[in-house]
Amino acid sequence: MLTDASNVELDRINALAQGRRAATGELGAQSAALPDRPYGLSAGDEVIFTASLSQPGQPRVENGTLGTVTSVSGKDRVSIETKGAQQRDAQLSTEEFGELRLAYAQHLYKAQGRTVDRSFVLTGGWQTDRKRAYVALTRAQERTDIYISREDIGAQRMDAGAIERLGRTMGESRAQQASVVTPEREQVCQLSRENYAENAMREPDKPAIRFLDTDLGTEQL
Repeated sequence: MLTDASNVELDRINALAQGRRAATGELGAQSAALPDRPYGLSAGDEVIFTASLSQPGQPRVENGTLGTVTSVSGKDRVSIETKGAQQRDAQLSTEEFGELRLAYAQHLYKAQGRTVDRSFVLTGGWQTDRKRAYVALTRAQERTDIYISREDIGAQRMDAGAIERLGRTMGESRAQQASVVTPEREQVCQLSRENYAENAMREPDKPAIRFLDTDLGTEQL
């Protein structure tokens, strides 16, 4: 699972992932144009519906449904086999219904509730806060890789404080605060956070989070 919170970056990552699959022969040669996206759709592509699809005599495909492109005909006709409780073969024109996106990389909140073996989290800048970090870092059972620029952790490269600086940033909340916050309530919240952190340190069996520096070829846990 790949996650990001920027639609522009999602399109770029999805296009790169699609290119890798095409290069290894995993996708069909024919492509259907997809409006407003820097890529088309080929047989074998994983997709997500970004709006509901209603067709006569067919169960509605809900927003957020995942699927696999099974065939492409002409410049805009595709068949998509949906996943989930109401699986169906949806046949549509991408010119008439363009609310589709490749699903190799998904918006962070679209991935909420999913459980995967491994996840890759691109974060940094405005994307780095407590709310987004919680969703992104709790999806994987085995391993989570975090990718972040040095601009967000300082110019010291992979020094011992890099993870600590990232952790502090991820611990900040950008949610709007209520107009009245009593000191007693804030004290309870602080104690809860400290208790959570202490308990987390006592659970050695939790999945590892790997922080990678791709230039230096080093990693820290």
